[in-house]
Amino acid sequence: AAGAIKELALILIDANKPLDAEPLARESLSIRTKLYPAGSWLIATSRSAVGQSLLGQKNYAEACPKLEEVTKLIPEGIGAKLTLAECYESWGKLASATAVYGIVESLATRLNQADRVELARDRAAALKPKLAHLTIRVPAAVKSLPGLRVTRNGSEVAARSTRTATPRFLAV
Repeated sequence: AAGAIKELALILIDANKPLDAEPLARESLSIRTKLYPAGSWLIATSRSAVGQSLLGQKNYAEACPKLEEVTKLIPEGIGAKLTLAECYESWGKLASATAVYGIVESLATRLNQADRVELARDRAAALKPKLAHLTIRVPAAVKSLPGLRVTRNGSEVAARSTRTATPRFLAV
């Protein structure tokens, strides 16, 4: 039953009726969460349907985290990663979208999915000119201080990165 409900939700999403799809997708997720173990592929596909319905409603703040969860549950899921990248892109998180498109390109190359390689490469290339970059310049006198650590958003920045402009992005 949960599978049929999820499939109906996906049909409604494809028919551009994400608002109608959301309650069905959530019901499918609720049923599967009660029946299957936490990391189940079946739960991930229902969670993806919820994320897609939210994405279709332009509710990016809720859709993207749902889709992030799906990509963690299905690490080889290229479609889930593409949907997450589209969510980030629509939300204006262009560096995060670019990073995920890069992951998709790499994964699709490894799996010989040329159409997805091209799609991911093209989407990332279109976003690159729009990215904000951050350059961290550390003076030589400061670099030589013992125990110096440079961090950005709580993550340590490698010494080589302190000389290069890098896009700002969320970890995926």
